[in-house]
This record gives sequence, C-alpha cells and structure tokens, in this order.
Amino acid sequence: MQRGRILALGLGLLATLAARATAQSVAGIVMESRTGRPIEGARVVVQGTPTEMRTDGRGRFAFTGQSGSQVTLAVSFVGFRPLTQVVRVGDTDVRLQMTELAVNLGELVVTGTPQAVEKRTLGNSTATVHAADQQQFAPSPDVSGLINSRAPGVVVIPGTGQVGSGPRIRIRGANSFSLTDQPL
Repeated sequence: MQRGRILALGLGLLATLAARATAQSVAGIVMESRTGRPIEGARVVVQGTPTEMRTDGRGRFAFTGQSGSQVTLAVSFVGFRPLTQVVRVGDTDVRLQMTELAVNLGELVVTGTPQAVEKRTLGNSTATVHAADQQQFAPSPDVSGLINSRAPGVVVIPGTGQVGSGPRIRIRGANSFSLTDQPL
C-alpha cells in the first residue's frame, strides 16, 4: 500500500515536470536600439500561432504555454523597422531592439480598426492625393478644396455658411445600394 502511494506520487511529479518542460514561458522587453527606451504598444507575435500581444507601459511582454526548444517572435510598431528574432523557450529576459524607420505615412491607411494597415494589404480601394504636388499645380486654401475631384468618387460640397457647419464630403456617388454617402 505504501509502495503504491510512493509510486503514484512519483508518477504525478514526473507528469508535472514533463508538462513544465513542454510548456514554458517566453518574456522580455521591446526597446529602441538607439536610446534603449522601452516601446509601449508594440505588437509581438509568436509566428506560426495565433498568439499575439501588445507591450505594456514598460515595453514588457510575456507568453506562457510555449512548447518546443525555440520560437520565432515578430515585432512591429509604426515608425520602426519590423523585427523577427528566434528565441529560446524558457528565456524570460529577451531583449528585442527595434531600429527607427522613416515612414511614409501615405503608405499607411487608417481603417477604423485599432491598427494601421499597409496600403498593399488592404482589400478596399484607396486613393492618394499628394498635397505638395497639388499645391504647386493648383493651390487650395483648405483640405476640402485639396481633395475635391482629385480622388475618384469623392465630391466636396461647400458649406452653408452657418456657424459650425463645414463642407459636406460625399463618396460613392449620390446613390449607393447599401452604404451611406457620408464618410466617418
């Protein structure tokens, strides 16, 4: 009877150790390579899995339940070059250093979702109006005049002159089957 309990405890301990060996943590900090300051809000993804998170106010991240001997972390943040790094599972002091990148903000599209989306990966039609070029060719005193008739399907109707009213921007033409003609 005593032997059975010891055997059961031994097997239980062995199973617990095996589970810990197969599922471990990966944690660390995302920082700027030039200054060493932590980056808050960077997106960290364990490649090959749906596991992702944002870094906290101190640039820290932590993934639990990782298996295998190593995982590939992919980090992205607007204004920095995307980073991919292979790290050892069980390492809780990973330092991911991102380098700044001059971003052409015209290539990022705000879609109403929490993240900016690269224009080439967007499934919707978009138009680009190069403000500097247009101002040299035909100067405009405001943004509504700048985009009027320069983006396909966009028409700017001047304001009424009442206090607080501005121009009305209409997209998709006057008759849209299921969507309004007023952008957000």
